[in-house]
Amino acid sequence: MTTEQITRIRSLPDQLTRRVLGQEAALATVSALGRHWLAGVLEKAPRILLLGPTRVGKTECALALSEALYGEPPLRIDMSEHQRQEALDVLLGNRSGDPGLLQQTLSGSPSRLLLLDEIEKAHPRVLDLLLQMLEPGHLTTSGGVRLNLTTTPILCTSNLATAAVTDVRQLSAQALEDHVLEQVRRELRPETLNRFDAIVLFQPLDLAAQEKVLRLQLDQFLTWLAARNIRITSSPEAERYLMLRGFDSRRGARPLRRAIRFHIGEVIVEALLRGDPGSGQLVVEHQKLSLRRDSE
Repeated sequence: MTTEQITRIRSLPDQLTRRVLGQEAALATVSALGRHWLAGVLEKAPRILLLGPTRVGKTECALALSEALYGEPPLRIDMSEHQRQEALDVLLGNRSGDPGLLQQTLSGSPSRLLLLDEIEKAHPRVLDLLLQMLEPGHLTTSGGVRLNLTTTPILCTSNLATAAVTDVRQLSAQALEDHVLEQVRRELRPETLNRFDAIVLFQPLDLAAQEKVLRLQLDQFLTWLAARNIRITSSPEAERYLMLRGFDSRRGARPLRRAIRFHIGEVIVEALLRGDPGSGQLVVEHQKLSLRRDSE
């Protein structure tokens, strides 16, 4: 094993936990399989199903794992766009020889992670295709091209059983996982579930986790603004203000992101209209978020 491989194996858990917050148990399973793959102790690339409510880190986990493994984003297919039977032609190509989306996506990229988002929304015939992709890992397109996916890690996301996760929080972790899997088995066939190396449950983000998410997203947004010569610093009261307007235990991190961009955007626009440069410290005055210039 090379020094580079050892470094990547050691750093993989930290790379995931820096990107995805509040999902320690889920990330432990994903990072373990990623490390096994890097170490060469898996016969084929891992197949992982990520379950849980929207915006709790499932897709971000796939992005982080792909960059940790290969240094680039995953090949991504939104399965919600393939809800009709005609989607088979889109994915596999037609008999006229036009290549399908899978061939176009995978050709020339044997060492990439494949992310299939929202698999529960795909047409049943497309889910039949997914069975072959997971195991044995080979597909033949309509044009006769054989695609080998045995060396392609496949991560699938699903929002199935979201209500089961968000409404039954009083259960123990194991009881909640069992309850969710019972719901998922009603929607996905056993032969599909059995072909995953791991089925990983992402929990709704609690207040502590969302506070960490807010600081991470706030730092990212302020850095983005600074690159545009709008230099803003935050304050504890500003962060509390944004948490009150963005925290949503059911909907995860997306409302926080919207709250940050909307309320800070309003502050910047008002400052610019007053002739101010739009830079300073975020504070709360008269129950409203405002911008205090550094000279004040």
